Amino acid sequence: MSVLAAAADTPLVDWTALWKILLVALCGGVGVTAVFGFGVLRLEAFDGDRAAGRSGAATMGSAGRWGAVGLAGVVVGILAMMHKS
Repeated sequence: MSVLAAAADTPLVDWTALWKILLVALCGGVGVTAVFGFGVLRLEAFDGDRAAGRSGAATMGSAGRWGAVGLAGVVVGILAMMHKS
């Protein structure tokens, strides 16, 4: 009887851990995708600058920064998976 009582006291799902996993997955999936999307938008603006006869250096720099932030997010995610605690 005591084994059944102990099993009944422990929940089957750790809801706190599940919410943490869902939140990290949402931030990682949506966040990294949005950052790369902003980079692509800046690249398109660079094409518009070049077509209008402007140098577009600032726009290309902005696209590079967005790309670097997105790449950093991917690297952080890979490192987090490698170092599970």
